[in-house]
Amino acid sequence: MWDGIIVGGGLAGLVAGITALERGKKVILAAEGAGSLSYASGILDFGDFAALRDHLGHPFSLISEAQALESLSKWQEICSFYQGSWGRAESVLTPLGEIRTAGYVPHRLSAQPLHKARRIILIAPNGLKDFFPELFASNLAANFPKAKVTLKPLQVEQFAAQYRLGKSILAPDYARYWSSQEGADYLRGFIQETIQESAGTDEGAVLVFPGLSASFEPILQELLAALGSTVVEPTLFPPSPTGMDLYQFLRKKFKDLGGELIINGKAKAAVIEDGYCQSIAIHSMGETFQLKAKSFVLASGGLFGGGILVGPQTIREQVFDCPIFTPEPWTAEGFLEPQPYAQMGIEVNKELQPLKRDGQIYLHNVFVCGRSLAHWDPWADYCGGGVALTTGYLAGSKL
Repeated sequence: MWDGIIVGGGLAGLVAGITALERGKKVILAAEGAGSLSYASGILDFGDFAALRDHLGHPFSLISEAQALESLSKWQEICSFYQGSWGRAESVLTPLGEIRTAGYVPHRLSAQPLHKARRIILIAPNGLKDFFPELFASNLAANFPKAKVTLKPLQVEQFAAQYRLGKSILAPDYARYWSSQEGADYLRGFIQETIQESAGTDEGAVLVFPGLSASFEPILQELLAALGSTVVEPTLFPPSPTGMDLYQFLRKKFKDLGGELIINGKAKAAVIEDGYCQSIAIHSMGETFQLKAKSFVLASGGLFGGGILVGPQTIREQVFDCPIFTPEPWTAEGFLEPQPYAQMGIEVNKELQPLKRDGQIYLHNVFVCGRSLAHWDPWADYCGGGVALTTGYLAGSKL
């Protein structure tokens, strides 16, 4: 029998699994796929934590500041290349070259060096999908008026066939190339040439380089440190190389700690007796098998992640059949207004145990985290990564 079974392999599920494994627990994680983490920016936002704690039912209302800080301390032990501090905002570049505030970020995504730059060189990889160099450069110039912004095109033989056909190249494809020895060697020469071109400028130049994902690659970290160049990466439209690299990093950490991972493992109906889950069915590779555990974590996502299924007549959570909070009305009239349906999810107590509609515990040995939780909107509340991290950590501590 397992100590814990985790349903869902996104940020919340992986954090829960790593937390439990570090406590010496025997854990298996089942996920239908990579989850939304591969499409995310890799940034951990917490919004206005203090204000959100006053929102009835919001996940942060169930978590103390001390618990949030504990989860962040553990996160920075696991991901030492993240930077940030509680109560102080970082800044990052959006995919269009604008500035936005952020919480905890991979250090290469921090836009802080740009605020002191006298020259900014925007690297423009040829054919990069959903990247608009002229618009990006224009926004950089507007946001950093003290700096001279120049554009430097980049084209490599590796993608010559796509260039000729006019095909777009995904940011993760560029990121994979740079992390190879061939790509790193090319990058060394390109950056050296770029630095030499900017020689003589005040304080040197800051390079803005989309699609690099250097924070996760030792070969690139060493290269940039040796060259002494200041490089800032912008966030990009999905699929995000930073999100994909974070997923692979956390997945490897989970497995290195001894966790067992079932990818393409669809969790099905649970066996429930007297308010406790005894086992769940997992369908994988054409077979269905029953897994037993002492405790379970539900991190399967919400309405958009497939954790909550909406049909013509029913709304249900598909594994444990947890009661679902459904807002009334579902929608707001304004197209750009926060939509009530985003707050659909499972209501829990401070232990993250799912509740019945009368407020009583529905399942004593199931703990819910991440997007499966009710009463929050990751876009309007600006706290998606923060909720996933803190509730995933708390859920993993219960196993």
